[in-house]
Amino acid sequence: MMLATVPLVLIVGIAGLLPLAWMAQANRFLRRSKAAAAGTSASAPAAVILPLRGAEATLQHTLAALSVQNYQDYIVHIVIDNDDDPAWSIVRDHLASSHGGTKIVAQTLRLHRPTCSLKLSAQLQALRSLDPRFEIVVFVDADAKPEPHWLRIMTEPFSNPAIGLVSGIRWYWPKDPTLGDLARHAINACAFPIMHRFNIPWGGSMAVRRSALDAAKLPALWRYCFGEDTSCYGPIAALGLRMETVPAATLFNRETISLRDCFRFFVRQFLSVRLHQTGRRRIFLLNTIAFAGLTLACLAVPLGPLLGQPWLAAGGGLIATLYIAGMILGVRCIERNLPRPSAALDTDWPMRLHRQLASVIPALAIAIAALCASMCAKTIVWRGIRYDVTGKGSVRMRDYAPYRARPSGNQSLL
Repeated sequence: MMLATVPLVLIVGIAGLLPLAWMAQANRFLRRSKAAAAGTSASAPAAVILPLRGAEATLQHTLAALSVQNYQDYIVHIVIDNDDDPAWSIVRDHLASSHGGTKIVAQTLRLHRPTCSLKLSAQLQALRSLDPRFEIVVFVDADAKPEPHWLRIMTEPFSNPAIGLVSGIRWYWPKDPTLGDLARHAINACAFPIMHRFNIPWGGSMAVRRSALDAAKLPALWRYCFGEDTSCYGPIAALGLRMETVPAATLFNRETISLRDCFRFFVRQFLSVRLHQTGRRRIFLLNTIAFAGLTLACLAVPLGPLLGQPWLAAGGGLIATLYIAGMILGVRCIERNLPRPSAALDTDWPMRLHRQLASVIPALAIAIAALCASMCAKTIVWRGIRYDVTGKGSVRMRDYAPYRARPSGNQSLL
């Protein structure tokens, strides 16, 4: 009977430990990037697009950071959801201050397209108003606080004509983490190796060569999309161009989130991959296999003795232990290889071990539940708007309404 369980344990082990191989690959990439971080000067005219719906607690800091980029020729285009949006007061105050200068242009969104997300509606309007002389288009989210060299680092890879798309890295680093914060940190950290392995860009810090954006007809595609990032790589790759991830452009998010909102957040993230990302079937299949392998390994621990198979319990326990220990160690290695921001994070770096251990169960539960929910989701709510998933890769907004909510403290807006 013991011999009969060996193949099952091996299969479950390979499936459950698959993410560790992606983690090791991501760490090798970060170490190589850290060693070769010399860079070249970037000078191509760049346009930064910032869509706003609601006012993040960090918006004032984001605007200040975008105004003082160490880059010679750039402009920031802000498109705000409606005339009464809470973000307008913060933007007006910033433009009226000495920090605004002439680098920021703000306008109200005129057309709330029902066939794409409101974020994409704003980005499309900004793209239509861009001067043709801008050679690089950079997308950024309002909850980021870019370092002064962020824009230069994001545009440096375009000195290589084979690069059409550049992505930074999102890293959550809450100041006084709740259980929801720790779960989001853990899931996001474990998602980075997958994003690197399968070329999934992050729209919160993403740059596209203007000629590639036009050649791939991305604006026409985006009129019927939910997310700009997951729908971007496929058309760019079809042109024979590559994507490059730039660890030096890592943006740290310090907002807080509840466990419930953490689940909702990752359902939306996974849904965007399901709708648009090239190779999405393979991504979902491999992650489903990995989660199934880990779940079976955990179930084998109590079921093995009941079935008279102690070796099954021992094998399952070993696999689960290796998975959790390997992921914790992998995340710690990633954090050691990521560039720390110039401003102190006023907390330990990497994340303290006891906090990582506390996040294991909620992170695994939320990740598995969110993956399952996204695979069958027919609707999704984003910033107070409900979207119906109407077909292959398409969504439709039900009813438009202005966004009135304001964040409580440092709470993330969903």
